[in-house]
Amino acid sequence: MVNQAELLFSEVLNALSQISEKRCKIEQNNSGMKLPESRRQIAEFESMLQKEKAEFEVRLSMLADLLVFSYTSIICEPLWTLIM
Repeated sequence: MVNQAELLFSEVLNALSQISEKRCKIEQNNSGMKLPESRRQIAEFESMLQKEKAEFEVRLSMLADLLVFSYTSIICEPLWTLIM
């Protein structure tokens, strides 16, 4: 699941980069006419994607910590009662 999420984030970021490059070429072909709104939107999408990725990584880390804690509790607690 983690690898699939990383791949998805990477593919979306690459797609945004390709769109940005195409917009730059269009601007150059139109004698330098700017498309600032498109650039701003692409930058916003990239920022949103980075934020979503960071939030995903935090949630994934919290889930991993919870799983380790649960596993440790299940395994170690019965052993502790045997020792006592």
